[in-house]
Amino acid sequence: MPKVTVNGMQLAYTEAGSGTPFLFLPGTGGGKEYWAEYQVPFFSKYFRVITLDQRGIGESDRVEDHFETRDLANDAVAVLDAIGATEPAHILGHSMGGRTAQWMALDHPQRVRSLLLVSSGSGEYDPAKPVDRCPPIWQTAQMIDMGFEAYTSSRMKGRLGFTDAFRAAHPEVPEKMFNTWWATNPTPFTHLLYSRSRQRHETTDRLGEIQCPTLVVYGSDDTVMGGTSFHPASSAVLAERIPNGELLEIPGAAHHIFWEIPDVVNTAILEYLQKH
Repeated sequence: MPKVTVNGMQLAYTEAGSGTPFLFLPGTGGGKEYWAEYQVPFFSKYFRVITLDQRGIGESDRVEDHFETRDLANDAVAVLDAIGATEPAHILGHSMGGRTAQWMALDHPQRVRSLLLVSSGSGEYDPAKPVDRCPPIWQTAQMIDMGFEAYTSSRMKGRLGFTDAFRAAHPEVPEKMFNTWWATNPTPFTHLLYSRSRQRHETTDRLGEIQCPTLVVYGSDDTVMGGTSFHPASSAVLAERIPNGELLEIPGAAHHIFWEIPDVVNTAILEYLQKH
């Protein structure tokens, strides 16, 4: 697997296809393999698709120091530089990856052709609903009580990730997604570092500075609290406050929309990108 050295670390990445760069950023603690099943084969027919294992994940170097979503954005730009993908790129971020993508658009606007924020948020958009700025206590307690593997399995394969109807009809899909994630050799420490970074993310007051075309996507059944917000509400805030933002609700999907209804979400994203 190819790697590049950026910001003092070796980060692993994949490339497929040709043309305009299209970078995919996964959710909390996810890696490049999250996209390999459904998105890379589809989008590489139209774009130069780039995925990466962020710091501490998969085949990239392990880390022990704290980092912010802004640091992950700088890592991503450095990877694009290192592989010669220097023209403006489409940037897609899922969940926490959408938070990283926001910083790419804010700090490196010349590098972002369009922004796709899926099941994501900006931080504390409502003072009446404060966000814990550290890994939520309930999350840490569950990790201790259940053990890290069982906790992760329950969050990824449970109602947060997929609708009840889908899990009943296709139990093999959540199982495969979890196995794909678990094969990246995650550690509780790294996961907590990512959770901390996600909880500390805050761009709400700066969303008006994002000037690139932006599509905000969420599944209608993504209604289980993840850590910072309910995604239908946080998605509406993103689309409302980003000047060129559009909001797209896709019926019948929960948080892992890219695995639950990949054909639907892939087609919707492609139609948007072909306009930009």
